[in-house]
Amino acid sequence: EFIFYFGGWVLGCWFLYFWLIPRIARARLVKQGLKIKVLGNNFPEIKRLLTAQCRALGLREPECYVVSEPVPNVTLLGSRRPFFMVISNMVRGLLTEEEFQAAVLRALLHARMGHVRTLMLVSFINQTPPLVRLLVAPLTVYSWVLQLEWSTLVEMSADRAWVVYNRNPRLCAGVL
Repeated sequence: EFIFYFGGWVLGCWFLYFWLIPRIARARLVKQGLKIKVLGNNFPEIKRLLTAQCRALGLREPECYVVSEPVPNVTLLGSRRPFFMVISNMVRGLLTEEEFQAAVLRALLHARMGHVRTLMLVSFINQTPPLVRLLVAPLTVYSWVLQLEWSTLVEMSADRAWVVYNRNPRLCAGVL
């Protein structure tokens, strides 16, 4: 009986973080309307960049949103392909055009390598209040293990692929 309840708890946590939360995040972005969505007439330079980089990497182009956040970030979210990309306005203000292109490429490389779901889990767990982390303890422990062992390797893999693709180590070092 204990295993049944424990298994239900683990599955419930998994459902929450891999299915429900990405859908809520996307619904919040969609609710803000077309003003933040990257389209051909809205943020055309980002649209061209995404189209070119996705074609080069063999990926379906993700939906992309440019949001006002205090933290500079380019991230992919979602539980299945195509994922959706969130770019904070602060990134566009802090980085040069080349550095911005490299940051977007690095996020897309994570999608190409299949890291999006797990990186999303680690990010969401880190943003979760401590009391709620106790309620989703199985995923919190899994996230800690990932942060100790897996995250560093994933970031280094993406960095290596990024340098190979860019063929410009100085640019990559500048963005990191």
